Amino acid sequence: MLADAPESVAVQGARVAAIPGLYGFVQRVLSRPKVDAWIVALGALLVLPSVPSGLAADDFVHELSLLGNANPFVGFRRSPLDLFRFAFPSVNHTLVNEGVLPWWIDPEVRFAFFRPLASATHLLDHWLLGDNAVLMHLHTVLWHVLTLFAARALFRAVFGPGFVANLALALYALDDARGSPVAWVANRNELVACALSVWALTWHIESRKGRPVVGRLAPLALGLGMLASEGAIAVTAYLFAYALFVDEGTLRVRLRRLAPYAAVVIAWAALYRGLGYGIARSGLYFDPLRDPGSFLRTLPERFAMLWLAQLGGPWSEGWNAYPLMFPGLQYVVAAMAVVVIAGSLVLFTPVLKRDRVARFWLLGAALATLPACGAFPADRLLPWIGLGGMGVTAQFFAAYLARPAAERARFMPRLGAAAVVAMHLVVGPVLLPLRAIGISQVRAAIDRADETIPRDPSIAHRVAIYVNPAADPFASYIPVTRAALGIPRPRTQRWLATGATPVHVTRVDDRTLRVEPEGGYMILPSEKLFRNTRDQPFVVGERIDTGGMVVTVSRVTEDGRPAEVEARFARPLEDPEYLWLSWEGGGYAPFTPPAVGTSVTAPAADLVTVAYGPDSPVTKALAGRKLIETRY
Repeated sequence: MLADAPESVAVQGARVAAIPGLYGFVQRVLSRPKVDAWIVALGALLVLPSVPSGLAADDFVHELSLLGNANPFVGFRRSPLDLFRFAFPSVNHTLVNEGVLPWWIDPEVRFAFFRPLASATHLLDHWLLGDNAVLMHLHTVLWHVLTLFAARALFRAVFGPGFVANLALALYALDDARGSPVAWVANRNELVACALSVWALTWHIESRKGRPVVGRLAPLALGLGMLASEGAIAVTAYLFAYALFVDEGTLRVRLRRLAPYAAVVIAWAALYRGLGYGIARSGLYFDPLRDPGSFLRTLPERFAMLWLAQLGGPWSEGWNAYPLMFPGLQYVVAAMAVVVIAGSLVLFTPVLKRDRVARFWLLGAALATLPACGAFPADRLLPWIGLGGMGVTAQFFAAYLARPAAERARFMPRLGAAAVVAMHLVVGPVLLPLRAIGISQVRAAIDRADETIPRDPSIAHRVAIYVNPAADPFASYIPVTRAALGIPRPRTQRWLATGATPVHVTRVDDRTLRVEPEGGYMILPSEKLFRNTRDQPFVVGERIDTGGMVVTVSRVTEDGRPAEVEARFARPLEDPEYLWLSWEGGGYAPFTPPAVGTSVTAPAADLVTVAYGPDSPVTKALAGRKLIETRY
């Protein structure tokens, strides 16, 4: 049986060195008994602002899906334990006809996640809490707290009780990235999966230190985590890294100990695939097994953005918005990622060379990043990556404190230590409450759009036609939100394009419009979610019947996106059944189709105004900046 690994020189030194100033204060505070419990409490306190945030977007999809046959959207009727099946070949056409998905989706797209355990938590909300959003958020915060307790147990299992374990916990619990998954009730699956699956690694480590009983529970914890979210597979990266660097015995014996976990993953994968779940034909999410080409093509940038955020840089979500809101900024951030990641590796190298635990943390975190790169960068993907990232960061800082004063005064180590304290122990906790209310901004933006659409009961007999919504969510979530809240909504709706760029609209005849967005369709990330035009390009003459509106592709771009389409309606465009709307500023305004043979141009949406509102100080401060360039 593996005895406790000998403590590294760095950790020993950090425990005995008397360090003056701020760093000494950090060391003394985090060396106190039971401070880890206070860290967990503080981590929970800092996310409590999420509680009054309310519901938004997919929250309402879940709410309606739990109504069963009473759900007004046939395409979203499913088992209450199957809440994360968003697009599927058997329902895609229905969802388009019901006005939830745009006409350009791939009818065979598959966007379905097997998360019955996470779904069960929402079903529990539905049974016990009704529509009380405050209690739903408190339920989510509870899973966040359980995640922090799991992280606490893991760090103690690896480092033993004391300063380094407490420092790693503080870096993890107080990081502002923790606010991203806790902000949104619909994203609770990440927390449930992390809170459960981390125990698989903890119990595996403890079993190797003389507690074989808990080792038998470890595969079960992994399996439960994966039933909450496929993201839990990240734990297997740490199990492999532990076997490679920390465990004892021959390599064959060490790897053989991972067989129970491999069996769990294989069984889960067979169930996952057998029931038809997974990602297929998306242009934004990529399954590395089904679509390795797209996955590998986007891997470098996604990996870099996640690690830049993990190391204290800009939030990874921004990577998708930079080209649209601040053209050119993506190149600056990419250069920053190279510098920060390379610089961190240089700083960590001394610890990595002499400490196998540090190598375990870093390799585990790096491998855990790979499955996360199947999705677009977002800090909600960092819960598992952060465990190893903060573990090795804590070891670096402890090693820095153990150095003689002359070595601590060297520029690079001193800069690294200052960055750890500043970004993770000062800035992170300040930003954490703000990140925890992030869904409020999303809800406010959607609400601003919703408020500009008529709400009188007569709208239930009309078809809303959006010429250029700012982005798909500002059309697709409108009927879902209204249905959940009991607000009158259009009978159905369609949108011609999105307002990423100016949209030229020409009247062909009494029932037909020619639509040409500058630069073509599918520029925004949300437009690519349900179709991969690299593998399923549009072709001239392709016809899409959405029920009441038939779209014919008349011209395509070089990369297979529609460049121009003709939309023919079942009735003359002036028919009172149609409610015509176009995007202006932060919401919709009435739109009058042009006369036959004439054209009109709907301007591009300013996504800063869309996000923050026309009267926001942020919008006013950024007024006049250059918008998206039409080079694609």
